[in-house]
Amino acid sequence: MYKIFTILTLSFIILANTAAQSPSGGSGINMTECAFEPDAPAVIIFDKAEARFLRDDNGFIISFTRHKRIKIFKESAFNQAEISIDLFIGDDDLEKVSDIKGTTYYYDGTKIETTHLSKDQIFKEPINKFWYRKKFALPKVKEGCVIEFSYTIRTPYFMHLPDWEFQSDIPTIYSEYQVGMTPFYSYMYRAQGFSKFDVFENNKSSMSRNFMGLSYKDLEYTFAMKNVGSFKDEAFISSREDYVQKLDFQLAEINYPSGYSRKIMSTWPELSKDFIENPMFGKYIKKTTKMGEKTFGSLTGKSDQEKADIVLDYVKSNYKPNGYINPTVIYRD
Repeated sequence: MYKIFTILTLSFIILANTAAQSPSGGSGINMTECAFEPDAPAVIIFDKAEARFLRDDNGFIISFTRHKRIKIFKESAFNQAEISIDLFIGDDDLEKVSDIKGTTYYYDGTKIETTHLSKDQIFKEPINKFWYRKKFALPKVKEGCVIEFSYTIRTPYFMHLPDWEFQSDIPTIYSEYQVGMTPFYSYMYRAQGFSKFDVFENNKSSMSRNFMGLSYKDLEYTFAMKNVGSFKDEAFISSREDYVQKLDFQLAEINYPSGYSRKIMSTWPELSKDFIENPMFGKYIKKTTKMGEKTFGSLTGKSDQEKADIVLDYVKSNYKPNGYINPTVIYRD
C-alpha cells in the first residue's frame, strides 16, 4: 500500500525538552510586575494557538485558533488591547475570522469586574485588493486589569499555514503553538532567534481519518517557549522580522492520494523567474526600465555590488515603509 509521510525539517538542530508543561501565571489578576522583567509595562501571561487541517467539500482548509491573556501594569501598555487581524483575499475565496471573544477583568479591591467585548466593537477595514483587516479594542482597559481574547481564522489557502512569534514588545511567560499536520502537505519550518525550544513534542494522532479512500493519522506537533523577554527594537536593526524569536513555515511539497507529489519550494533562480512572469509583479518591474535609466543614468562599468548599493541608497532616501509586511504569495502550478 502506498504510504505518505509529512516531513518537517529544521534549518538547524534543535535541542528540545520532551516534557510539556501547563501555562504558568494563573489568572494574573493579582500580579504586580513581571518576575523576570520587572520594569515591563505589561506581560503576556500566555499566548496559545492551534492550527488544524479540516475537511471541506474541496479537500482541506486550515483552521487557526488563538487564545491570549495579558496583564496590564501601566498606561503605556494600553495599546496591547488594540487587536488587528490581517486576512488574505484570493481570486476564488478569502480568509475569514470568526468566534471573536474578548474580556477585560479588573479587581477593585472587593470584587472582580468583568467587561465583555460586544459585536459592535469589531470593525472591518480594507487594506488593498489582496488583504483586509478585522480590528477591535478590549473595553474598559485600566492599570491593573487583565485582558483576554480569542478568535479563529479559517483559510482555504494551504500556502498560508500561519507562522508564530514567541516574542513580543512586552515579555511573555508562556507561548505555545500546536500544529496538526495532515500527510498531504509537507512543510519546512525555521526557528529564528533561539537555539532550542523549551517544549518540543511530536506524536502521531490516536484518531484515524480518511481522504479519498486513504486512511491516515495526523502528526501532532507542539512548540513552546517560556519566560521570553521583550523584543528591543534597536536603531541599528534593519528589520524586526529578521531578529524576533519566531517560527516560520513554508509549503515544500503537495502529496496526492494517487501517489504523485508536486514540489513547491524551488531554487532562487526559479523563484526569481516565477516573480518576473507573474502579472501582479513582473509587469511592474518591466515598466521600471525607463524609470531606472532616467533616475540612475548609465551604470556601465560598475560592479553588481556598486549597482545594488546605489539603488539601495536611493530607496532609503526616497521611500518610507507603510508598516504593512504581509506579502502576496505566488507559486507555480
